[in-house]
Amino acid sequence: MHFLDRRDAGERLARALLGRIDTNERAVVVALPRGGVAVGAPIARHLQLPLRVMLVRKVGMPGNPEAAVCAVAENGIVVCDEDARERVPPEWLENAVELSQHEIEERTRRFQPWMLSEDASRQTAIVVDDGAATGLTILAAIAALREKGAKRVVVGLPVAPLEVGHLLRQQADEVIIFHEDTNFMGAVGAYYEHFNQLSDEETLALLESANTRTLS
Repeated sequence: MHFLDRRDAGERLARALLGRIDTNERAVVVALPRGGVAVGAPIARHLQLPLRVMLVRKVGMPGNPEAAVCAVAENGIVVCDEDARERVPPEWLENAVELSQHEIEERTRRFQPWMLSEDASRQTAIVVDDGAATGLTILAAIAALREKGAKRVVVGLPVAPLEVGHLLRQQADEVIIFHEDTNFMGAVGAYYEHFNQLSDEETLALLESANTRTLS
């Protein structure tokens, strides 16, 4: 066990990020809801930056939703594990990706006020989540941020397997992982004492609170 909860993880990651972000550059913390918002809130507070969200949905294997095949980002970006992709029927995957895109469209109505707008380009985006097992959702977020015109993409994660860290460094400008595990325990939640699922209402409340403190 490495973190008490997501807030604890965010506090520790914020300290790791301090000094790595130029306070004179335009920057924003971009969290993957829901869990990433709880990690991103203390980071935004410590760095005195706005907190926004990037909507990304994981497409899990048939019968094993925790094993990711692809990840779909809010602007239609799809990133897949090619080995896993070859093990699923193409028609099934097409339908699953389409369903994920519809789910993102539905959630956009709820999270629209806190989503990264197109006019937020040409700045540093610090994309955070509560951890990464395969890295697909973060890779999709990186690709989406590039398409939105981010000047620089920095990844901040409390925990990820060593091989995922290597993969992310091929796509991001900088990757900061608090605990990069050579013997990953199989699930991000295994690294937390408390890893409860957040509701949309709790996530929206965190976003409002974090941004109110940043603006005050």
